[in-house]
Amino acid sequence: MLATVIFLYVRCLLATANNADMNTLKFDPDAMRQRIIDELKRQRRSQADVAEKAGLGHGYLTNILKREQMPSVDKLHALSNELGVSIAWIMYGIEVPPDFDRVLDLMNRDPKKFHALLALLD
Repeated sequence: MLATVIFLYVRCLLATANNADMNTLKFDPDAMRQRIIDELKRQRRSQADVAEKAGLGHGYLTNILKREQMPSVDKLHALSNELGVSIAWIMYGIEVPPDFDRVLDLMNRDPKKFHALLALLD
């Protein structure tokens, strides 16, 4: 459930930040995988190195990139931190303000505080 909330919230924030309709942001798993591969190449890093430093098994990252497994939110967060890119960039190829990842981190760490934050914004 929390993963679904995060996914929808990311889409909403990205649409707002880019003055777009939320329905125009389409998640493309193949494009996500290609962005990760391109970033690995850009940084001249191996899958094994990034996976290890992100606390993921090498097989897990291989499964994401080659076998079309979808990463969990916490693993995607660890991967984005290790690569130094935002989750939004990995998922949609769109850069967002630095505070965006703090909101995602709050959702992951403490859903009650996140929901309280949303209530304040309403």
